[in-house]
Amino acid sequence: MRASLRGALMGLAGLLLVAYWVMSASGCASSGIALFDLEPSKGGRASFEQEGITLEAVYMDVGERTQYLVDRGREQLAIGLRPVNLATFVIMVRNGSGREVVVDPSGIRLVVGFGPTLSPLSYAHIYMELAQGAGRQRVLQELQGVVLERPVTVMPGDTMEQILLFSRPEQVAEEVVVLFSGLYVAGRSLEAVLSFRAVSLED
Repeated sequence: MRASLRGALMGLAGLLLVAYWVMSASGCASSGIALFDLEPSKGGRASFEQEGITLEAVYMDVGERTQYLVDRGREQLAIGLRPVNLATFVIMVRNGSGREVVVDPSGIRLVVGFGPTLSPLSYAHIYMELAQGAGRQRVLQELQGVVLERPVTVMPGDTMEQILLFSRPEQVAEEVVVLFSGLYVAGRSLEAVLSFRAVSLED
């Protein structure tokens, strides 16, 4: 267990170094972007593929997140999250490896180039940000099953799709990355860097 934990920490540290290099190369030391959208740096989606496992991430703005949740019968959650200042990603994992894959959100980080790296928000944190009222408990119930907050096992041939919620940063660099050091195949960690380009929406 200790060796596994040490390996995971070393993997995360390595990904952070990669992220630092990527954003240093993009000139993130300049002034940040406060009002932004995120697009994949390459191709239509930010993706990673190795050993038959495909990992993809899509950034959603408030309107896209609302529609995504409504389409899945989570209207109360869509409404409840609207006033909360969040950065939202849809994460998809397709398992063609023939082995069980575990996705652990505790090994995922969002690096934006300003301030500390961000970890996915827990149910408890999101609950505290929700408006007071009778529907608050219903929103918490709808979070479960759609928001990735605990480790999930993806069986061979299956696909997992859930959303990650981060606190929305006040500003970002030109390059933003989602770091994965929480993807395990037969107990062994796969590490991935999914890169996004920040598009300014400021006038």
